[in-house]
Order: sequence, then C-alpha cells, then structure tokens
Amino acid sequence: MRNVLLVESDDVVRMSLKNMKLWGSHTGFCLAGEAKDGRAALELLTRQPFDLVMADISLHELDGVDLLVKIAKDGLAPWTVILSDRDSLSH
Repeated sequence: MRNVLLVESDDVVRMSLKNMKLWGSHTGFCLAGEAKDGRAALELLTRQPFDLVMADISLHELDGVDLLVKIAKDGLAPWTVILSDRDSLSH
C-alpha cells in the first residue's frame, strides 16, 4: 500500500476527498494522514514517511506550490499531486 498525505484547508473538500472510493487495497492507496495547511503537512512529513502528497494549491500558512517545492528540495516524498479548483486559479 502507498501511504498518502492529503493537504486541504477546506473541511468540506477534504471530507469529500477522504470519502472517495480511491482509498483501499483495491487501488493500493491508503489515506495515512491529513493536514489543513502547509506547515502542518511539513510537520507530518518530518515525523513519518508518505509515498504521495496530494496538496491544494491554495493553503494557509504555506501555499501548495511552496509546500511542494520544499518537499522536492528536502526529499520528503517521492510523488506529489497539486489540487486546485478553477476559481482559486483566477484570483
């Protein structure tokens, strides 16, 4: 199983992602952690290994792009995915 860290500041969106049929032995992906902002995600990444980080582009404390740059620079996770909704890109 691949351990996934989900980083999403919006509670409703995070809950929707958590409830997707994406997680489990049938896909090989386990939702192993979650964070509401980039700083909390970094704390988790330094305490336990994750195979994949799925992060919203618009986060509090440390935005998604800066988080992914830090992850790559420090080798904190081998794979990353950035999430966005169309409205957040237009502002």
